[in-house]
Amino acid sequence: MSILTIFKQDLEHGLRGEGFTTRKIEQFVRVFHKIESSQGDMLELDSTRAMLVNINGTEQGLCLEDFITAWWVYWVVVFNQSTDAATHHQAIGAIRALFFVSACVKSTSQKSTMQTWWQECAPIHGCPPKLEEI
Repeated sequence: MSILTIFKQDLEHGLRGEGFTTRKIEQFVRVFHKIESSQGDMLELDSTRAMLVNINGTEQGLCLEDFITAWWVYWVVVFNQSTDAATHHQAIGAIRALFFVSACVKSTSQKSTMQTWWQECAPIHGCPPKLEEI
């Protein structure tokens, strides 16, 4: 199994786009290993650290909605940067799962953002745009 690695700046950009403050971003990226590269800092997923964070994100200082959004943004970045089919499918699965988990939070803005992304990217991921309607 390969270790997922993404550009830190892409994750930060996505999180800022969702209204995350610098503090919240710093709290979230603690679950990753930082790797320096000639193209910029990269974040490597540490699945052990990610699993040790309690399920509602309080150890990261995030509310449940922020916790779900942060992971959704992460998987969107993975999707956008993936070059192999296995990683691409893993990202799609995670994005779909987080969409349905977000339904439990009942955040209409979060649901809307996720639905819009799914519909706009339907030609890329190949799943019907109507699949993500609750």
